[in-house]
Amino acid sequence: MTKDEIIQLAEDCGIAHQYYEIKVGKKIVTVESQTGRLLKFAKLVAEIEREACAALCSATAARSDAEAIAEAIRARGEK
Repeated sequence: MTKDEIIQLAEDCGIAHQYYEIKVGKKIVTVESQTGRLLKFAKLVAEIEREACAALCSATAARSDAEAIAEAIRARGEK
């Protein structure tokens, strides 16, 4: 997923993605709301999910059945 797709999903779930401008002395500092943490979290979740999907593929590789692998991956969402 791209950064923009992750941000859009977050916004769809009610997580605000905003920029704040704060005056510090004579300068204006722009602060991004929790987006960096959200992207880091999404990256970690994706890494774990990819590993789990790869393990499923390895476990069913002997069967050479792509549809069985796809079904096993989809079933992960039901747990």
